Amino acid sequence: MQIKEGEIIVGKISGLTDFGAFVDICDGKTGMIHISEISTSFVNKPEDCFKIGQEVRAVVLSVSEQGKISLSTKRAMQLENAQSPCEYVEVDAGKIGRKLGEDMAVGLFARKPSFLEEIKMREIDVSLISDTVRQLCIEANKNLPGDLEKIIRESVCLENTEPANGVMCALCENLDAAKELDIPICQDCGMAVVFAEIGQDVHFVNGSFEKAVNDGVGRGYKDGYLRCSVVSDPLRRVNTGNNTPAVIHTRIVEGDKVKITVAPKGFGSENMSKLRMFTPSVTREEIIEWIVNAVRTAGGNPCPPVVLGIGIGGDFEQCALLAKRALCRDTAVSNPDEFYAGMEKEILERINELHIGP
Repeated sequence: MQIKEGEIIVGKISGLTDFGAFVDICDGKTGMIHISEISTSFVNKPEDCFKIGQEVRAVVLSVSEQGKISLSTKRAMQLENAQSPCEYVEVDAGKIGRKLGEDMAVGLFARKPSFLEEIKMREIDVSLISDTVRQLCIEANKNLPGDLEKIIRESVCLENTEPANGVMCALCENLDAAKELDIPICQDCGMAVVFAEIGQDVHFVNGSFEKAVNDGVGRGYKDGYLRCSVVSDPLRRVNTGNNTPAVIHTRIVEGDKVKITVAPKGFGSENMSKLRMFTPSVTREEIIEWIVNAVRTAGGNPCPPVVLGIGIGGDFEQCALLAKRALCRDTAVSNPDEFYAGMEKEILERINELHIGP
């Protein structure tokens, strides 16, 4: 039996782990349901929803070249509960979100009127956007991206002074405790910054995209027991109670997929952000000196170890947006332009010579 993406299959739970459940399907094939794809409501542990031998219905999100099958009981429930004259035709397992360094595969249901099969516009229910944002908010605050965790753990051996080495060890212990206790890495859960790349062939249905994003943020911060710090007005300072509204950046791209990145930004580091408008005559050296001086002025306030997001070019708001997007890039990846890659290397060396932080 050939397993196809988008179809609903019936199988039995054969194994349970902290991150999901294994399902025996047929012909000796086994699929995997990630914990985020078990239910529309928050799931603390897979065993809260499943038992070994239990029969389940699930949507096939993807089948890899190696034969790994990704399943979703949540999507199956949404399909079965849907009241619509439209025929659901496929599930797209696109990359829908990066939690500060790690991509997360999330399926979005596509549907089209069965009597107009030539229509290429993909319809996506905004409830799926809300569910995705909710889950990403929780995971982004509880799991550090792999590239950053790797750097922190490797830095323990690089620090040759007792205070600095002790701080790095404490950071590693904090990461371990957050995983073990299922709590946020930091008490400052920040403001939710959401980047959305929306395919031009996508049409959202059953509500507003912006409201869906904020609904997901609100539910994520409440369900995940994350600290809410956002106020409704900057001067009256009344807490909204659910960390909304989020900062939302949308960009229209080609295709019929949606990619969502949730990047919680802590206010300690946000307060240290700097921006300067240079004249066209500015030199490479002057820019580097200004960046290094900005870090020197900030000192230990942004909670070292510090990751810098630097934007150069555009107008006032474009430059700041470039800097924010740069924070979402894998720290192991240099700028593809050798000229700017060289600037990154020099800036890093000069900043580390300041001996700020561990």
